[in-house]
Amino acid sequence: MAAAFDTLRYVTRPRTGGFPEAQAIALGEALSDAVGETLATKDDLRGLEERMDRRFAAVDQRFALLEQHLDQRFALLAPRFAAIDRRFTEMEYRLTVRLGSMLAVAAGVVAALARLF
Repeated sequence: MAAAFDTLRYVTRPRTGGFPEAQAIALGEALSDAVGETLATKDDLRGLEERMDRRFAAVDQRFALLEQHLDQRFALLAPRFAAIDRRFTEMEYRLTVRLGSMLAVAAGVVAALARLF
């Protein structure tokens, strides 16, 4: 939609300021052409805002679906991580028992060697 531009009003102001009538008319026509083609009206901006609101709403909806999908995927992974955590705990316990056993055997060997010498 073209912006409303009062060419007559624009032409009369430069004429009262000392511009020749032909020059004032040429300025008015040039500005009218430029304004009509490049400036947006309030209706143009409202339409743009409505389109952007619809697009942002669609993007928000897509993000919500993506978030749901990721939540479902992480929910499936949670039991796997729990199982891995249990395995690490079991391995830690077994390593502690083995290390304790090795220390006990080493202490016995050292005590036996100390009695011999």
